[in-house]
Amino acid sequence: MNNYFRAGFVMGLVNLGLIPGLAAKTLTLKSGPKPGNPVFAFEPWHVSGPDKGTKTCPICKYGKIAAVQVWMNHDSSANILGLAQVLESEITKHGATKLKAFVVDYNATHKATAVVSRNLKELAAQATGPNVAFTYLSNFNDPAVEAYEINTKAAIKNTVIVYVNRKAVATFVNLQADNTGKSRLVTAINKAVAGFRRVE
Repeated sequence: MNNYFRAGFVMGLVNLGLIPGLAAKTLTLKSGPKPGNPVFAFEPWHVSGPDKGTKTCPICKYGKIAAVQVWMNHDSSANILGLAQVLESEITKHGATKLKAFVVDYNATHKATAVVSRNLKELAAQATGPNVAFTYLSNFNDPAVEAYEINTKAAIKNTVIVYVNRKAVATFVNLQADNTGKSRLVTAINKAVAGFRRVE
């Protein structure tokens, strides 16, 4: 077996998930805007939070202050709720006039809109506080998915974007609600909030 064929054969096994350890090392998971890049206006439906029952644009209304968007791809409810709990705590700490947070379900699994809405309401009801807005996009092909450079592949469980003054401060892919993930998220939030305070 020559080197070219061997490399192709190995990558084929990786893509099939037959070499998971190698897959984790060789696949670079990219999703969301790079730090310094702008975040864009979009109009998701809010099923909870301060703008419940509306299609308020998070950027239009709150874009200058620090904020976090958690784009749900194929993540578990437990992990999303864990991240939401961290965000709720951070909003309590910094104040709702300094920090906002949004969970965005862009319907990665192509369900009917009514199903997405119902499932998200059920998820939001399990959240620990009133400040994190659970939102969804009616259409999987909403322009926001492309504008935010959201990677829709199944390997992407979530894309977490921290921003202030309408620019990304940090973007995380497959962020876990464990101690390491929480620490990384809180550090980015503190940086974003500090950035807002500098321009007040």
